[in-house]
Amino acid sequence: MPAEATDEAAKASKKTGSAGEALSRIAKIYRIEQDLRAQQLDPEVFVQNRQEQVLPILTDFKKWLDQKALQVSPSTLFSLIETAKANGLEPYRYLRYIFTKSPLATTQDDYQCLTAQYLDRDDFRVYTLINKC
Repeated sequence: MPAEATDEAAKASKKTGSAGEALSRIAKIYRIEQDLRAQQLDPEVFVQNRQEQVLPILTDFKKWLDQKALQVSPSTLFSLIETAKANGLEPYRYLRYIFTKSPLATTQDDYQCLTAQYLDRDDFRVYTLINKC
């Protein structure tokens, strides 16, 4: 793990709110990875130790994320619908598109490309034709 990534994760983990909590959990994983790499273990031992140490954190993180997902306010959904309308998109198709594509997003640019304002209209059109929505 590059030291810069670990430093960034540590800085980010000091933020407050849900984002800070998520980043704090991710920073723990980075620290474990860094500590294990520093030990220069055999690959099999490394993988086994990483699984033993990281799996409980990931399991807890998944539970936490699922709980947070239930807390999304109706106003967020309403905002997405109104934004779709304002950009000439059919709301149902747009919501289905972003809910399908968002799990694949890994960068801020990926997420920005899902917003109605920056949406790749050709990709959206192909998606709606293929999925008949």
